[in-house]
Amino acid sequence: MGEQLRHPPIVARRRGGVSSPARRGPDGARLRAARRVHGARSGPPCPTACHPRRAASRRHVRGRAARHRLSAADGGAAADHGVAERLSHRHARRHGAAETALGDALTLACAVVFAGQIVALGRAAPKHPVLPLVLVQLATTGALAALAGPFVEAQHFSAAPRLWAALLYLAVFATLLAFGIQTWAQKVLPPVRVALISALESVFAALWAAVLIGERLTLHELAGGALIVLGVAVGEAGAMLRARARTRLERIS
Repeated sequence: MGEQLRHPPIVARRRGGVSSPARRGPDGARLRAARRVHGARSGPPCPTACHPRRAASRRHVRGRAARHRLSAADGGAAADHGVAERLSHRHARRHGAAETALGDALTLACAVVFAGQIVALGRAAPKHPVLPLVLVQLATTGALAALAGPFVEAQHFSAAPRLWAALLYLAVFATLLAFGIQTWAQKVLPPVRVALISALESVFAALWAAVLIGERLTLHELAGGALIVLGVAVGEAGAMLRARARTRLERIS
């Protein structure tokens, strides 16, 4: 009772509502400072504003997450540069400069088309079953190839058994299984990650060519393959570190 008489409440007509001596003391000063930091004059202050160490930790985690996003982009850029380095040097070694420029342009256009296919499949795969999507892709590819084939190369047909064996292998393993596995994987993986993994295709093709038919790789081709592997590794590391940073940020908040 005596404590209440020594400190009677003081009513103030302002946005803050009722003012009291408790708000005018040291605790009240800290409360008002925390509210100013948080950007509000009324209501409970944010716990992060009252704890500078937690705020600094959140900023640090967000900064690391942003850097990991950049590392994924850097990995993709390195992989793309490695693909261009390996393919352009191989084409320049076998053909002239004019044909090399045409080959580079076609390679770039092919990469753009593949990127569009990966992005579109990343949106459609989680919503539809795998087999219908695979059949739609194969039917579309077959129809477009049948229309464009006569205009881009001479058609040669043969009944040789080796040819039919090669066609069977390409149809089952390189087409049906490849498209099926990619469609299944893109139900759970983001398009960026699928694109990074797909960049390893040319590396494995070169390795199998060296193992099976004894093809020798030049220094430029080896450097291009190393850049592709480095790009994929950087992109995968960035995705892993970004996931860890997101988990840590959720724990802090």
